Amino acid sequence: MAKNIYFAQINILKEKKCYYETEGPVLLEFLPNNIKSNEAYSFIMKDDVLTYSLDYIKNRTELPYS
Repeated sequence: MAKNIYFAQINILKEKKCYYETEGPVLLEFLPNNIKSNEAYSFIMKDDVLTYSLDYIKNRTELPYS
């Protein structure tokens, strides 16, 4: 399996009329620690790719992340 991972700093979100498979973007102040057991999250977010990606982002000195 392969996944594409993207990171971006977003200044504005514009609402769309149709989001197809989802209900649109969800803004969170932080990701919860229980994503793997939380039924509110897709199976796509429950593998270790999310964990590795967040660790990578946090360790990048040129990217602001709290």
